[in-house]
Amino acid sequence: TRIRATPVDTASVATALHSEQPVVPPEGGKAVEDVLILVDPEAPTASKLAVSSLLLRETYTSVVLCRDLHMFTGNSMVMALHAHALLAILQPPVQRTDDVVQQLRRQFLGRAYQCAGCGYGPIDHFACGDLEAHHGEQIGSSEINNSCPRCKWFSPDIGDWQKWDGKVPEEALPQGSEVEATCATAAALEVFLRICYSARKLWKTHDQSELHQLCQKLANWESITAADDVDHPVKLLLALAIVDNLPEAALEQVPALSLLNEACARRAHDELKAMGHKEEPQIMNAARKRLATFLSISSTSAPETQDLMTPEPSRPCVREECCAEFTLSDEEFDYKKWVKDSALPMVHALRTIRTLRALLQSRGGWKQLEKDMEKGPQAYIDVVQALQTKKSPQLDLAKWLDVKGPYEANRVLATVAAQAFLHQSSKLRRTVDAGGTLAEPLPDVRHGETLRNLAVDVRMAIYDQRVARKNEEWANKGRMLTLRLAATAGVAEYEAMLGRASHVHGLDKCTFWGLWEASKRDKAKMSAFLRTANYGFSYKHQP
Repeated sequence: TRIRATPVDTASVATALHSEQPVVPPEGGKAVEDVLILVDPEAPTASKLAVSSLLLRETYTSVVLCRDLHMFTGNSMVMALHAHALLAILQPPVQRTDDVVQQLRRQFLGRAYQCAGCGYGPIDHFACGDLEAHHGEQIGSSEINNSCPRCKWFSPDIGDWQKWDGKVPEEALPQGSEVEATCATAAALEVFLRICYSARKLWKTHDQSELHQLCQKLANWESITAADDVDHPVKLLLALAIVDNLPEAALEQVPALSLLNEACARRAHDELKAMGHKEEPQIMNAARKRLATFLSISSTSAPETQDLMTPEPSRPCVREECCAEFTLSDEEFDYKKWVKDSALPMVHALRTIRTLRALLQSRGGWKQLEKDMEKGPQAYIDVVQALQTKKSPQLDLAKWLDVKGPYEANRVLATVAAQAFLHQSSKLRRTVDAGGTLAEPLPDVRHGETLRNLAVDVRMAIYDQRVARKNEEWANKGRMLTLRLAATAGVAEYEAMLGRASHVHGLDKCTFWGLWEASKRDKAKMSAFLRTANYGFSYKHQP
């Protein structure tokens, strides 16, 4: 998903999308699919009135739907759009030359200037005619420099600067056709802040608000499933970014890991459903097969049942003796790539949000940042610059997973994937007290025993299937054995067999039907059987 900031004609976009006509922005590139209308800090009152209008809240959002969202409407749709846009905008782009050119033109054409000496541009001299007034001014850790970045030409009069002609200099383009960045661009981070600003203007963010309660739930290590009113993990990201006062532990290691695990579980659930499995037994069988491929678990390593005439030991005893070994393999299913693809987008967002929360503490909180955003980009350029970190997100993921070497990293990634697939629904991730099936909360994916126990779960499921087949075989053979004994027995012996229960419906299934089949060959036995059967059965089968 690509997110771009640009003025749009909402009526035209809605009409075009409704009639399935592609809309391409003036600078070219990919067609527009969805539009999120934001409250603009440059015109907060007027834009909030527009965003809050019935047209945009109901009619417009019913036509322009984000392709990854559930069918929300009204406020829920607007919040979902803000949250998904926030996640998408914080992803480091694989910078392509044409993307960079299009983005610069989209953001600066008609607004920016270029150097009168060498033609370098775009140079953004925003809302200031006297460039010397702020030239060299220190704001936080940054210094305002209004001279040309290339040749250092400078004029204090904005009239001496030429309007940018849309030509992008070579030094502003990525080296090669594609360059993978480690963080979002400055333009994307500015949009991120605008999304946060807009969300704060539309929803309550105080300590008693719904969004703050979601953050508190995360800080308390509570479950954050769909059944806990967390429609999607991105809703939590939005809440973490915009609440007035973030609970102290909400962005620490365990809550962050909980959020990553939940994102993986949601993806696992969606993939299993996409395979065509709708019923829970089918979904669980598919999940166990997936685990068996990357844990190298075969049916021969699962517990065997006793012979037909020997009762099975208790299940806890079988589990205690069950093999817990595994061998990691990514040949059929690349669990490492799967976890990274699922978690890294969240890692990018969490890293930026964590940096933002630290910045807010040192510069007066959201109230002050909102005021700065309403003054213009130069007033909060220090925030945008501070959010641009070059640190690899892989390091953050390794830190949150608490891994110290390649083998440990592979084991923990396999544990995350295994737990996500075996516990992909709300019911399978919540304790019994909360309406789920777990006797205890899910174990920590960083612990070595967690993956061994998941391997045991897969093998015990194979054992359970074997026990079910054994019981079915015993039922069939037990019925035939009862039939043979009852067929050769005299009437008195037959009645004694019936007398094992107060009435025949108290007998087990195989004995009941075995005795009934035997009675069909002897009227006296049938009469004895029907005398002890209930009225409905007797009436139906009375000769």
